[in-house]
Amino acid sequence: MNRNVYILILCLLSYFAAGQEYLTGIGMNPLLFEAAKKKEGGLFKTGSTVEAVSMPFYDDFSSLHPFPDSKLWTDNKAFINTGFAVDPPDYGVATLDVLDSLGFVYKNIGLFPKAADHLTSRLIRLDSIYNSELQTWQKTGPSDSLYLSFYYQPQGNGVPPSEDDSLVLQFGYSIDVFDYFDTTIVFISNYIGPNDTVFPGDTLHLDCDTKYLLAQDTLYFEDQVAAPCDSVFRQETVWTNIWSTSGYELEDFVDLYGRTFERVMIAVKDSIWFRPDFRMRFVNYASVAAISSWRSNTDQWNIDNVYLNAGRSINDTAVKKAGFADRAPSFLDGYSKVPYAQYSQDPIRYMNDSVELKISNLDSVAHTCSYKYQILSGDDIIYQYDGGSADVFPYFTTGYMNYPPFSKPPVKTYFPTDPLSVADSVGFTTRHFLTENATGTLGDTISFTQAFQNYFAYDDGTAEAGYGLSPSGAMLAYRFNLVRPDTLRAISMYFNNVQDSANKRLFHFAIWNDNNGIPGTLIHTEENQLPIFLDGMNSFHTYHFDNDSIVFNGTVYIGWIQTTNHNLNVGYDRNTNSQDRIFYNVEGTWIKTSFEGSLMIRPVFGKRLMAKNPAPSSAKLKNLKIWPNPPANHDAVYIELPDEFNHIEMAGQLETSVYDMTGRRIRMEKYSHELNIATLKAGIYIITVRDTENGRIFSQKLIIERRH
Repeated sequence: MNRNVYILILCLLSYFAAGQEYLTGIGMNPLLFEAAKKKEGGLFKTGSTVEAVSMPFYDDFSSLHPFPDSKLWTDNKAFINTGFAVDPPDYGVATLDVLDSLGFVYKNIGLFPKAADHLTSRLIRLDSIYNSELQTWQKTGPSDSLYLSFYYQPQGNGVPPSEDDSLVLQFGYSIDVFDYFDTTIVFISNYIGPNDTVFPGDTLHLDCDTKYLLAQDTLYFEDQVAAPCDSVFRQETVWTNIWSTSGYELEDFVDLYGRTFERVMIAVKDSIWFRPDFRMRFVNYASVAAISSWRSNTDQWNIDNVYLNAGRSINDTAVKKAGFADRAPSFLDGYSKVPYAQYSQDPIRYMNDSVELKISNLDSVAHTCSYKYQILSGDDIIYQYDGGSADVFPYFTTGYMNYPPFSKPPVKTYFPTDPLSVADSVGFTTRHFLTENATGTLGDTISFTQAFQNYFAYDDGTAEAGYGLSPSGAMLAYRFNLVRPDTLRAISMYFNNVQDSANKRLFHFAIWNDNNGIPGTLIHTEENQLPIFLDGMNSFHTYHFDNDSIVFNGTVYIGWIQTTNHNLNVGYDRNTNSQDRIFYNVEGTWIKTSFEGSLMIRPVFGKRLMAKNPAPSSAKLKNLKIWPNPPANHDAVYIELPDEFNHIEMAGQLETSVYDMTGRRIRMEKYSHELNIATLKAGIYIITVRDTENGRIFSQKLIIERRH
């Protein structure tokens, strides 16, 4: 059975059976959307006017930009990143999934596999290779031992492709295909004399591709007509499938191959490919779930180290490259960020004993390297660690380096503090250096900004998945530890936007105290919130509390209470693991989450925020007046807005929605002072009026009693 059929069944069962927690794909990729707006993808062209690239063709996808390198690739469908791969050979991969170049789910992808992302090369000159010594192009052919190699991984930190889905490699070349006849003006005087006449049905023989013109009307010497004449061709690429693999879960993939990435080596022998207009592309055939609130990113494939060159062999597996295979880590214990006032109270408690680094050597021989890290305040080095020298052995033989002074260096200091809480925020830079001793030509540098602001964060700021609960009434609690009393002002939260914003459902913020390591008594709620979706990489929305003067100390649990069965799809970072701090409750018992990762929820502590409920982004629900309420036997009620909205020029940007008590929106329409309720049955409803320009939302309960 197709994987998505299982998902459909599970989603339907969640409405009727015992609840549970879910991990799904992200609904959209805000990093791609933001980059597309800024035109960071470079100039992608596909026509023959684009200059072909020559061999060797190599890309390790180590660029910091989210789109492929336009000097090598002609489309921007793949996502270049460091988050979706599990234990990659080196830094950065190209991820193919079901999100388009703007970061949204392809609209044509359904339950059954269809082509989704493409990673298409520019034209590559396979007909010849440049000899730098002779400064000439030398013809190539099947005898020149041409090989293409690459590494791939299914799922990674995303959602696995099912057995029916696939990753395909194709080779192609350009052909001219007839498109249309270009129209030209035919002067009849070129074909007949002044006293002659062309009658309907007569034939004029033309000096162009169409050869002749059949007259439709009577034509005279001074006439001229438009006629289809010259052929216009367009270029198309003829694609041939060269290699493919069906979908796997990563766990099964590792069991089969014994490693997280598998290497593919393809000999290019057919003479048809040795031409100046050769190109290649990777395509993933994918499918998604049917229910809209679950219709999100899935079917991830990660690709790395694409290398095409002549003079290779089946055993040519080495790349002379040694460096870091992952991002620089936080020096804090579990957290990526901590309020500066909390950290300054007890810095040792928040510091890690050591940090973990992934170091790989893609060569076939060991390289002796030295390692060190620095901590900087501005441009000043305030601490330096020297790990000495050691051999870094080949990755595909021994895996990542396992020498603690390099791979797990100790943290022997802490960042400067601010005991008087003068500074609101401060940042320090940590830099890691790996250098080959012999020549100094190999090596790598990565850095991390350790920021201290006014909030706690476990996540790294990017979502590889989305977290959801079911059914209505389910609760989620996230543990945070304070070392001094502090005031909770707000909560910042990141939501993945699924197709048609189907996860925009009401929920309640909730706070619990501690009960011996699990959530205890519910001590505060902020009711009737809605997910707010923002663009950008760190697109957290800050929910300002109505009561923003609550003081907490010690252990506190912050989360939400579900009002619907739908998946809220809260951002879930798979690269940091806070699993032991996440609890959910669907049947009266608190259970630790079964998923490794970190929720993208950040409680804000400290001084009162400068602008409570700022107009451009606030989603706090304010009261509006509805009368009569209950409306007895009336078929309409009247909505009275807060004073700031109660003027005529605002009316055009307001919309009214009606929700039932499960949080399901049953009606949405342009705002009017009068709301027709004739079709609403007896019950309790939530009426909201939303400012579509600024995101502010106002609400009130409506009680309908139908008497017969």
